[in-house]
Formats: sequence, structure tokens, C-alpha cells
Amino acid sequence: MGLGSVAAQTNTVQVTQTVSGTDAESQRSVADREYQAVAFVPLSNNGVVHGVLSVYATSSFAFSEDDMRLLEELGRTIGLSIATMRNRQLLYSETITELNVEIAGSQDPLLTTSEQASCSLTLDTVVPITRESYLAYVTVDSAIPEEIATAITGKPSVLDARVIDSDTDHERGKLEIHLSNTASLAQIIEYGAHITKFIANSGTGRLVVASPSRDDTQSMLRWLYQMFDDVQFESLREIPWTPQETTTSLDALDVELTERQDEVIETAHYAGYFAWPRESTAEEVAAAMEITPPTLHHHLRKGVQKIVAAFVDPSGEQSVSQL
Repeated sequence: MGLGSVAAQTNTVQVTQTVSGTDAESQRSVADREYQAVAFVPLSNNGVVHGVLSVYATSSFAFSEDDMRLLEELGRTIGLSIATMRNRQLLYSETITELNVEIAGSQDPLLTTSEQASCSLTLDTVVPITRESYLAYVTVDSAIPEEIATAITGKPSVLDARVIDSDTDHERGKLEIHLSNTASLAQIIEYGAHITKFIANSGTGRLVVASPSRDDTQSMLRWLYQMFDDVQFESLREIPWTPQETTTSLDALDVELTERQDEVIETAHYAGYFAWPRESTAEEVAAAMEITPPTLHHHLRKGVQKIVAAFVDPSGEQSVSQL
């Protein structure tokens, strides 16, 4: 395995300080260019490697420890830019490529828990909270939600889980699961894809993801083969794309929410804050988002006020632009 492949698989900078004694792949790539040293830099964002950058030097032992740290930071910066670009492409694309696969055989907490409990877990949405964590809202079928919350807590990449709604008589309910960025669902999002469907049923998952281009989707498929032990390809197709009907509606109403206002409102909605009786208190939603209750109320009030004002005052006589 060449050092470029090692850099991609381990997400670490790999350096050949001299042609002599290096592996065959690196030796050929350096010698062909008449260079004496090369660094392979993974372009990554939150653990997801989007590619590898090769940096060549004309002298041996050209890369110091400080140089390697700078290259590592450069790789993370470029990786973040790639992920941001893919997300923007997905947001504004009129058509997307949709990948449909069946997955099994991994440490994904939803898959392993659904297998252990012989139940169905359906992903409703995933909301980014920080650069290191996400909130996943999941519907439970054919199992008691409290037992599933207990079973999934402590699994790899699960930070916490709680029951939002429970119908023990019919073995159905909703969970809020706090995931680290090492979770497979989080890494799919970090890759720049949109999860349109994920159902884990007794250890087997049905996953549908959308990417802005066919090349991105094919790259995603190769990445899924590395992440899961068993991946069954079902379909790959281009379809018209509207990211969210709510986004379109808000655009039509000329509502401009800040990114944080959008995250707070979405999280509050899926956490059942707007339900009656409430399924989550403001304090619980704030704790899940790792912010204080006053901060939650601030963003929630501002965001909701913008939406309400757009409905009741579409002429904009009472401006909310400064909210």
C-alpha cells in the first residue's frame, strides 16, 4: 500500500523524506518529477477524507515537524471548504443524484440496536449541534422506546439518548439520540450528502442519500463499501430536487432565518417542544443543543417572530429584518 493510500485511510499526513528506501509507489511518483521528498496530506473534515494532496520538495528531509503540522491544518481547511462547497451545491441544485443501498454489518448504533431488539428504527432528521456532535431524531416501531433508549446509550458514537414520546401499549415512540461526529450518519452528512431516508430493521438498513453530482455519489458509494461490511447497491438515478418544502415556503414569504435560528426551530420541532402537551421542555432542548435556556429562547423567539410576521404582515410594514 502506498503512502497516499495510507494517508487516506488513516487521515494522517504521510511523508517520504528521501527517495532512498521508500515504497515503490512513492519512489516512482517522486523520481518521475525529479523531486526528493513528498508529503501526502489528507483533505478531511471531521474525520471524512475527501482526497489527498501531494506536496513535493526538491531536497531531501525538507519537511520538519512544524511543516507537517501546518500541512495537517491546511488539509483540514481544504477539507472543510470541500464539504461546504458540496453542501451549497446540494442546497442550490435543481437536480441531484440519488443513491439507494441496503447496508448491514457495522457498528452503527441504529443497526446494531435494531438487530438486538428485533425492531424498526426510522430516522426523522439529523441536526448539527457543534462541529463534534449531532442530534438524531428517530421513530421506534415494534419495541418499547424506553428500552431502546437504554440499549442504544453507551454504544460507539452515542453520547446520550432520551425518550421524547412513548406509546408502550403499541410499542412505538420517538427518541432523541446525541451522536458524536464519528457516527456513520454524521459522517455521511460531513461528506456533503443529504440523507433522505434511513430505516434500520432488525440489523439491516435501507439508506437513501442525495448528492449534487453523479461523481460525488459514486465516490460516496465507494466510501460506504469501506464503512459497512455488507453494502447492496439498489439504484442510482438523477431526480429533480427541492431540499425542503419548508425552505421554499420561507423563501416565498421572504423569511431570512439565521443558521442558528433555523437549527433551533428545527430541533425544537422534532423534539416536540411545539406539541401539546409538550414532549420536551425548553431546558431539555437547550441541554441537547449544548446551549443555555436563555440562548435557546432568544433564537427561538427571534426566528418564530420572523415566520409569524411573514404570515400576518406579508407587506412588511412591521419590519423584522433586524431581528
